[in-house]
Amino acid sequence: MSAALTVISIAASLLITTVITTATGGGGPGFYGLLIATVVPLIVAPIMSVQMLALLHRLDLTEARLRELAITDELTQAYNRRYFISLAEAELARIRRYGGTCTLAILDLDNFKTVNDTIGHLAGDEALREFSRQCRQILRAGDTFARYGGDEFVVLLPNTSPKTAHEVLDRLRATLAANHNGQLRISAGIAGLDPSAPDLDQLVKRADDALYAAKRAGGDAVVDEGA
Repeated sequence: MSAALTVISIAASLLITTVITTATGGGGPGFYGLLIATVVPLIVAPIMSVQMLALLHRLDLTEARLRELAITDELTQAYNRRYFISLAEAELARIRRYGGTCTLAILDLDNFKTVNDTIGHLAGDEALREFSRQCRQILRAGDTFARYGGDEFVVLLPNTSPKTAHEVLDRLRATLAANHNGQLRISAGIAGLDPSAPDLDQLVKRADDALYAAKRAGGDAVVDEGA
């Protein structure tokens, strides 16, 4: 790109020099005029092109960062609620068109309010960050994980039955507890997609009802809807 800009600059400089000297009655630029018209762009154009490329690179990095901020929860680095909803709606639209299934789960940290009240909000923030990091490492590549609000997180498991989702999330629950000496415990509610009514709001509500059932049972559990 730098070489191309240099060639274009030299050609433009020669053309302008020739036009101006001819128009002013100079009879053309002459040898030294042509030399100057060639050498100056040869020096200036590479410098300008390097600066331009650096600016474009910074703009690309800024644009990428803005895209990341638009879809990511700043504290936990999980997807944010808005982006999760757009991905989930797209997945349900695909299922409506081509068939298939999915399962949705809502996860909640047990006794999170107690952590905030007794240790402090900074410790609570750190617990959320660690929980999100562990989940993103343990969940499968095709699963969509997001912070839904407060200490609630949501995960969409495409092409997954509630039974398989239960096994995945129970492994996640057990791994989190084992990795943190029982200090990081979660409850989860699971709902499978109803093929006759593939509606996201309904799916979220059913998973949320199952989550509350897990909480009422004492927490540290994964509960399927209706259980």
